[in-house]
Amino acid sequence: MIREALDHFQITPHLTENIMREIARIKPIAPTSSKPFIPWAIAASTVIAVLILLGIGSHQYAIRFQQPYSFDASSEMTVDIIEAPLVLNLVSKPDARTQIETANAGKDKNSEQQSNEAQTPADEAQAEAFMKHYSKWELPRAAKMRLGKGGINDMQFSPDGTRLAVGNDMGIWLYDVKTGKETALFTGVCESLAFSPDARFLANGGFGKREKELQLWEITTGRKISSTSESRPATALRFSEDGKTLVSVDSWGATISRLDIETGEKDVTNLEGQPDSLGHIIEVYTFTHDSVAGGKRDGKIRLWDTTTGKKLTTLNGHAVEDQDPSLDTHVLTLAFSPDGTQLASGSTDTTVRLWDTAIDSDEPIILRKHTGWVNALAFSPNGKRLASGSTDKTVQLWNTATGEHLATLTGHLSGIAALTFLPDGSTLASGSTDGTIRFWDIETGDALSNRITGHTQWVKAGTFLKDSSTFVSVAFNGTITFWDLETSEKNALQMAGDRDLLRYLAFSLDGTKLASVDTKGDIFFAAGFGHSISTPPSDDVIRITDVKTGRELTKTYGVGQNLTFSPDEKKVAFDHGVSIRLWDTETGKTLEIFLVDPTNETDVSWYDTIGALTFSPDGKRLTSGTRRGDVQIWNSETGEALNTFLRAEPQKGHHGRDTIRTLAFSPDGAMLAVGSDTHIRIRLLEGERQIGFKDVRGQSEVLVFSPDSTILVIGRRNGEIELWDITTGDQLTTLEGHTGPVETLVFSPDSKTLVSTGQDGTILVWDWDEALKNTSKDKNMLE
Repeated sequence: MIREALDHFQITPHLTENIMREIARIKPIAPTSSKPFIPWAIAASTVIAVLILLGIGSHQYAIRFQQPYSFDASSEMTVDIIEAPLVLNLVSKPDARTQIETANAGKDKNSEQQSNEAQTPADEAQAEAFMKHYSKWELPRAAKMRLGKGGINDMQFSPDGTRLAVGNDMGIWLYDVKTGKETALFTGVCESLAFSPDARFLANGGFGKREKELQLWEITTGRKISSTSESRPATALRFSEDGKTLVSVDSWGATISRLDIETGEKDVTNLEGQPDSLGHIIEVYTFTHDSVAGGKRDGKIRLWDTTTGKKLTTLNGHAVEDQDPSLDTHVLTLAFSPDGTQLASGSTDTTVRLWDTAIDSDEPIILRKHTGWVNALAFSPNGKRLASGSTDKTVQLWNTATGEHLATLTGHLSGIAALTFLPDGSTLASGSTDGTIRFWDIETGDALSNRITGHTQWVKAGTFLKDSSTFVSVAFNGTITFWDLETSEKNALQMAGDRDLLRYLAFSLDGTKLASVDTKGDIFFAAGFGHSISTPPSDDVIRITDVKTGRELTKTYGVGQNLTFSPDEKKVAFDHGVSIRLWDTETGKTLEIFLVDPTNETDVSWYDTIGALTFSPDGKRLTSGTRRGDVQIWNSETGEALNTFLRAEPQKGHHGRDTIRTLAFSPDGAMLAVGSDTHIRIRLLEGERQIGFKDVRGQSEVLVFSPDSTILVIGRRNGEIELWDITTGDQLTTLEGHTGPVETLVFSPDSKTLVSTGQDGTILVWDWDEALKNTSKDKNMLE
């Protein structure tokens, strides 16, 4: 009967015989019913099962049979028999984390024959890894989850076009292009990345002092490959055509290196006239087989020979002779065409310039369409098209032979961060600082339906709502996100109005209101430690926004570089030059507190301006810290000066100044922590004496006391979070996880969770008890 059924399918006799032999081994089961369709159902099921066991058919059909069946489904049952050869998979066993998209799809014969009870602990651990949400991948000690994925520094498709790698300040995320799902996370600050030609390796260029050498990862196993010699972090990477050599230009543009993948041996060539370190100067580099190009702050582009390191020429197209250094000519991006015959450059002058590298000419084709800074470029694989991205939120497509403008791609809410073409040239991917990656059909210019989300460039602040399971954060561009800390699910909305950067902001204590000062203009993010450049002026308007709706509630005018809500959420304090303004948001009235005599302008300097403000827990006192180093407490109702905690000694010039950066009251209101450029101090409010807390050195971004007022938590600019025992003055531990400055530290209402936000675009949720484990505090609690 089964043989007759198989005769209706166009398959070879040899395959039919194989199927019949497998069926013959199956012992028949006596039917429990006399209904005639049961034997046919059993026979059909047997045929299908045997085909699956034999590995016949494509992977997509095997996947279907692993999905749970729904009795409510309305689709019609179909049977597909595919004749295909059996293929032995010789790829090394994949890391569970890097193969989530194929979980349960690649079981071998032996594992299929084992019962669930016979699974090994390793199998169970792997299955658990498959189910783990990406928010729990590669977590630092004491962290329960990571929200957000960081921004976008670089993007590249794999050679076969099935994967997309996205590099940022926390690592490289690997995505399945078809599904848009996360498949891997390779940690380590990434300024640049590159796939090997066979897609076996993924190189991470690292960045500066944080990642002192470039990294090489084996994609299928998630294994980090060690090299025998140290390699500087790289601003540009490229594999040789045979995949045996990794070529890189270091982050300072000082050398070009060639690393032998198999031996680890390295050959280094110095680039003529380049400094060994650039400090915080942002410069960009790219290279082809025979040339290295470097874009400078002065608008000039230098070219070197990749073999000898000799300087070849200087292209002055973006620069203006004898110009004011503050003018907009900074080169932000460079890209060579695939054959190296053209060089494209983008600048803060809003133009794209296309240079012919085959001739020694300083007369490029100038492409004018953008209205903002041009900071992303990508050539199509055949070199016939150029894509340019800008802070004006658009992507432009150009004909590289004629300079003709082809299309404008719109849809992103913030500036473009990176661009890359699919290897076949049919699709362009654009990554934006709005947190999304979009895909575009090159022929039509239409946006494709699939997109990748979650790449927030900079999380400015966050707080808990009344419950301990909902955390609300706000990004630099006004995107408000509500996070469920139990499920990792999120809901986001955009604040009303068109804003590119929230310069200063503060949440109310209950998280329902947000005070902010914003600006509209250009902002460019460079890799590592929150580096960015932007148009400086704000609109000098302080707005109060309803967090749940994103709508503006009220506003007032002022400088507002430091904002803080009163505990009752009715008042907002902000600085206004050398004065403090207390704004009653309900009545609109303001009270002004002058730090110096406003009638004597000769005594007023920049050092008299405010560096930090905060209210006491009861709302009765307001504390200010100045850039001179003074700390003063005021009556928040009358503006009367109360205690003076710190009084800076008079200094000549700027040397010796110790600017106050952050202030924090303990929850019980008994102590005040003061963080400056060089020190952190804790003082009792009943007097000026400092308690037994050691003088902690180093610049802090944010301070917060533990709920029981026994520990001071310090968020550092390098991304570290330090815990200090207030009684002994000893450091208890350091929590490492952020790769950029820490912006926010806040405890949950139940005191069990500490949440931190950072300029690396991530939010880390810490288990407070776990953070205190193996510290002196933990031992005391156990005793």
